[in-house]
Amino acid sequence: MPPKRSSDRSTGPKKRVKNSSASQLSQPSQPEQPEQHTPILSSSRDLDTVEESFEYRLLSQIADAAVDTAVDLSRDGTQASTPLATDASDFTDLDGRFEDRYEGLDWLDIPRYMKPLRTLKGRKSWVFAHGYRVALISEPSRTFWICQHCYQHRRVDGRQALEVTRSTTSAISHMGQNRAGHRLNRQGQSTQAILPRGQITLRVLGESGAVVPQAIANAIGNFNVQAFRYAVVSWLIKNNHPLREIETASFREIVAYANPEAVDALWTSRTSVKSYVMRLYRELQPQVVEALSQATSKIHVSFDGWTTKGGKRGFFGVVAHYADESSVVIDLPIALPQLTGSHSGDRIGDTIARTLEEFNISHTKLGYFVLDNAYSNDRAVAHMAEQYHYYDAFVRAVQLSDAINLYAAHHIERTARDDAYATIHNKKKPVVPLWMRSTDLNAADWAVVTEYIKVLKPLKEATKRLEARGKQGKHGAIYEVIPIFEYVLGAYEAIVESYRDAAWLKASSYYAKLDLSPAYYTATSLHPFYRGYCARAWRDKPQWIHDNEARLKQLWAEYRPTTPPNSRVRPPRSSGIDEAIAAIIGEPALDITELDELDRWRRYELPWTEQQLGKGDPVTYWLGMRLQYPHLSQMALDTITIPASSCQCERLFSELGDLLEPRRRKIGAQLLAAIQCTRS
Repeated sequence: MPPKRSSDRSTGPKKRVKNSSASQLSQPSQPEQPEQHTPILSSSRDLDTVEESFEYRLLSQIADAAVDTAVDLSRDGTQASTPLATDASDFTDLDGRFEDRYEGLDWLDIPRYMKPLRTLKGRKSWVFAHGYRVALISEPSRTFWICQHCYQHRRVDGRQALEVTRSTTSAISHMGQNRAGHRLNRQGQSTQAILPRGQITLRVLGESGAVVPQAIANAIGNFNVQAFRYAVVSWLIKNNHPLREIETASFREIVAYANPEAVDALWTSRTSVKSYVMRLYRELQPQVVEALSQATSKIHVSFDGWTTKGGKRGFFGVVAHYADESSVVIDLPIALPQLTGSHSGDRIGDTIARTLEEFNISHTKLGYFVLDNAYSNDRAVAHMAEQYHYYDAFVRAVQLSDAINLYAAHHIERTARDDAYATIHNKKKPVVPLWMRSTDLNAADWAVVTEYIKVLKPLKEATKRLEARGKQGKHGAIYEVIPIFEYVLGAYEAIVESYRDAAWLKASSYYAKLDLSPAYYTATSLHPFYRGYCARAWRDKPQWIHDNEARLKQLWAEYRPTTPPNSRVRPPRSSGIDEAIAAIIGEPALDITELDELDRWRRYELPWTEQQLGKGDPVTYWLGMRLQYPHLSQMALDTITIPASSCQCERLFSELGDLLEPRRRKIGAQLLAAIQCTRS
């Protein structure tokens, strides 16, 4: 039988009353001191305390918090509230998920933000466990989220805050990024870092959480964006790729596979590439002007006209030929001006004159013009000669290789006209399968074609030799013109006796053009291997040698110093014995210092052998002779660097034809010139 309760409760009902939250709220019971001899009663009281409702405890905590807040302004109040700390911690443990945490946040770093006006009243997103919930001071109703990891590692200033007033989607996406400190989901599980395809860079390693030593990071990091952009543009223009190539997904995928950093360095629009090409051309132009001013030889210029298909647009290619300080002969396209309207000689001359002025090529630095046989070119040079006062030898420089081309073209065209005439007057051809017809040529026709090949072969070899531009200028130079024409004449004399007179007369007419300029004979005579060629080849034509020597002397007068060389002072002889010995031995009749540089070089310098010709370079040879023959070496460099033809302009136009494909016909003239000149 259970023991009786204490007397203070004896007046109550015999039936045990069930505890309810309502009764406890209206009349909270006060715990009594249990008797020492009734331990069961003590357990009952403990049970009553444990079963206190949530509302009761919440009201108690609210009251305690109010007291704590009221006395927080004074020291005594703070001390008095110390016993209530245990109850406050119980509340934090119970509903801490509603509380905003700001551990490690320095409010001075985010001066535009403050704590929100109130905590969340509903369910709190998991992202707030990894960031700070703040509000704008200017608009307290707008709340934002700042990533805790980003703040601790990069000291964000608030610009990276994500607005979470209505939704936390942006914050969730941020925490799901594939980089260190992130890759989190609702469950808080870290997803494995997935490396992108292609090469692994420092950024990829860093985002994957890998630790890279500082020395290694500095050695392989710092991707050069400007150098990569220059390489991409050079690849585009040198290979005639359209500028829109960088916009294609396949190209960007290739670059991303090689280096993800390079994709961010690429432009996204062809317009940006166009602007870069124009800017690059403007930056390179002063460098070209400086290179031309440092040329060791005079600057020779070749130009020619070219029109697009349909004749709607016309351009003039201007190419500079010179030798630099490294003894390298350079053929450099410097301009591609567009010429609208009539291509008269005066208009061409004005256009070329403006180009020369733009690149600071003065009349003292300008050498020879290398042109074809067009009348407009003759008039253009004459028009410029009136402005710059060129002497006649500079008006017509090199035409011989183009004369060969004209002769061969005339012969081929005449043959084609004869074939067409014969075809028109033939009878109707029998109907046979195509494989049975071999262009209607019989054995006799093939014999004639064979003879044509034999006749035209010397012209073909001569044209290829003069139009070539080998390394170090060994072929395609002006000093080879005379020997090659001697070869053509000798070949025609050896073919067959019936062709001899006609071939010799045609070649002789071209030889007459050599008298237009002393450059041919001078370049051949100053070449260390061909120096004696004309004297031996024209042994039976002394008048040719006499006339060309006179023109050489006239050109040499432009370089030779006006003051005579100082004669060497002979040392006095010590006695009559020296005079007697000298009389027997004999002294040279002429002192070496009394000779000018041209005569001294011809008399005392040995010619090259065939072995030296194969390994040597005439430009390097004369650069090495500048101390011994300063004036003669300059004249030699100015003449041997002249190209034998203007074929470089034709090569330029061939590249333009490839550049202006049918889908790129509307490319602007300035951009076209910038692309072509930058490529060169």
